[in-house]
Amino acid sequence: MAFLRRSVGLMLREETTSSFTRGPNRTFVNKVILMGTVGKDAEMHTVDSKIFCTTFSLVTNYSVRDNDTGEWNKVATWHRVAVYGTKADFANRAAKKGAHLYLEGTLQAKKFTDKNGQAKTNIEVVIGPKGTINMVIPPVGFTYAKDQPEQEHQDPEEH
Repeated sequence: MAFLRRSVGLMLREETTSSFTRGPNRTFVNKVILMGTVGKDAEMHTVDSKIFCTTFSLVTNYSVRDNDTGEWNKVATWHRVAVYGTKADFANRAAKKGAHLYLEGTLQAKKFTDKNGQAKTNIEVVIGPKGTINMVIPPVGFTYAKDQPEQEHQDPEEH
């Protein structure tokens, strides 16, 4: 057990992300890692007229074997994702329907009241400055450089 405490202590000292919170005699971790498929194209908007935010849904799948029939059934879980700051532009271009993404972020609960006056809570994956968003398989027509026209390949001997 002492080895585990030393290992976790070293990991916490080396970790620089805000996903670790320390309290009296406790350490809390709020970190989510997902790899899945984008459900529909991302939507980009601003928060407080200053900060860019891109939102989209991501589906992750896993298989469960039915004990009675022995068949494998696919189970889908949908996640709401919000990307803030400088990564929001990349997320807006990369998160197109069918794209496969790898995400690292934190969970955040948002409380609201619906039309009927009932209190509800949405849980979403938030990717901020210290989070990660990478493409596993880019969407069709994706270009890495923002607003950069594709250049035709020219043979150096022609010049």
